[in-house]
Amino acid sequence: MRVIPHTSGRPFGRTLQKDTFDMLHRHVRFAVVAMAGLSLCVSRLAFAQWPSNAASNLRLTDRTGEQTQSKIRATSDGGCYVSWYDNSSGGYDVYLQRLDRDGNILWPHNGVLIADRSFSSTQDYGLAVDPEDNAIITYRDDRATGVQIGVNKVLPSGALAWGANGVLVTNTTASVANPKVTATTDGHYIVGWSQDASIGMQRLDADGTPQWTAGGMILTPAAGSYIMSELQPSVDGSFIALWVRPTGNFLSPKHLYSQRFDADGVALWNSGDPVIIFDANSVQFGYFPSFVTDESGGAVYGWYETGGDRNCYAQHVLVDGTVLYAHNGVAGSIQAGRLGLSPDVSYDAANDDIYLFWTETNTNQNAWGLYGQRFASGVRQWSDNGLEVSALDGLQESFVQSLVAGGIPMAFTFDGSASDLIIGYGFDATGAMIWTGGSTTVSSTASDKLRLDSVSNTCGDALLTWGDARFDTRDIFAQNVNPDGTLGAGLPVVADMNCDGDVTLADVTPFVLALLDADAYAAQFPCCDIGAADVNADTEIDGLDIHAFTQAILGN
Repeated sequence: MRVIPHTSGRPFGRTLQKDTFDMLHRHVRFAVVAMAGLSLCVSRLAFAQWPSNAASNLRLTDRTGEQTQSKIRATSDGGCYVSWYDNSSGGYDVYLQRLDRDGNILWPHNGVLIADRSFSSTQDYGLAVDPEDNAIITYRDDRATGVQIGVNKVLPSGALAWGANGVLVTNTTASVANPKVTATTDGHYIVGWSQDASIGMQRLDADGTPQWTAGGMILTPAAGSYIMSELQPSVDGSFIALWVRPTGNFLSPKHLYSQRFDADGVALWNSGDPVIIFDANSVQFGYFPSFVTDESGGAVYGWYETGGDRNCYAQHVLVDGTVLYAHNGVAGSIQAGRLGLSPDVSYDAANDDIYLFWTETNTNQNAWGLYGQRFASGVRQWSDNGLEVSALDGLQESFVQSLVAGGIPMAFTFDGSASDLIIGYGFDATGAMIWTGGSTTVSSTASDKLRLDSVSNTCGDALLTWGDARFDTRDIFAQNVNPDGTLGAGLPVVADMNCDGDVTLADVTPFVLALLDADAYAAQFPCCDIGAADVNADTEIDGLDIHAFTQAILGN
């Protein structure tokens, strides 16, 4: 904690103290009167659940059987939703849990059931969060006639807004798969999926009512097929879709197409034709890359090829459809004798930088490492060979994650060891590692781990989830990583109520708010810990903290 020193040039004496006390008392007197009328509701501190020990990650499920394929999405208050498939009773049912910023589990133990299904295996599904912090989740649904694409809206309370059965956006005998979802800026939702050799999309309003033709908008190529890959929101209620375009059968070259659509489903880029993100060689069979928004209505893409030089690439398309980088993207590395696999992309909107991290391997694919690249205006910044984060050895890194959290580029990966540790790294713009010791061990327990997913929250933290067999077949775990690479919620700076690192007069108003209404304080200062108001350290936030708070402001 840093207390701002007195710098007025006159002695820090009784006059300044009296002025300060008078100002504090004006605010606090109102608080005391208000609290008296409210019978002085005392706030007791809750203990944060994010573990600070890498051996004790947050366990979200403990049912028998397998829980797998978890996804994590951030909420505006610094918390998150985590979804997964649960096979404890068979069927790979869909579940969802909500956590607050401190990692406290807000819904019933083992989550809320979204869809009770009867599948014997899994495919991908979609999870998104809308501006009102509702979760939107889409999945293959076999509870009605045949297999359809279902979607439901889940309120922050855990209630299913569209009923126990949700909404079906298809009614077809065709094969449907790989559903994705995004929330638009105008309060609607877009669900996308693969349907035989086509892709389908449907727009839903806040009540789940389809807005387009029954069965959705179906896009079918003249030859070959389309396979849905990802959806992201754009501006003015529009959205961007990315799909894989096999040119023939499943052995044929597979390219990447993208398009931005308005609220009526009208294609906006390239005179209505898809923008070709990649059509040299092919992407891997069964590989469906994701992409991220550039926060201005455009999109940033990352992928790898299976032919040619076997590199990883990045591309940026602006909101108007302008393709910023060279056709087929810019390679993260051009080092001879190396291959790049399974990259993940992130974007720093404040600095217009793209970050790409991937698994690096030799041509024999018997040695692996972790590499990364920063792109500025389409130019590689971390040398033409990329940044060596982890040197090639006999351990195969996998499920690489790339994030920008609190302005800090980060990378996370399973390390490929027998213990299958989760390792994280933080960097500055030059590529220098900035965390103590160079890296952070996020999970140190020796166990079989699968499908790492991550997101950054509004508070600058990285949030991760994965499947973990440390106790049984597989459970779902989660962990936070702070901007400095540490784990756990950490301790608040006492009396620093606006969490700016300083204790000053600017903390008076939020302190009063914390005394009056803990929920209002949490809403106005979502990244701050209300525990900072417990200035007298008695585990309660009440009028007894006023005197100690005043002393903290004065530096006494």
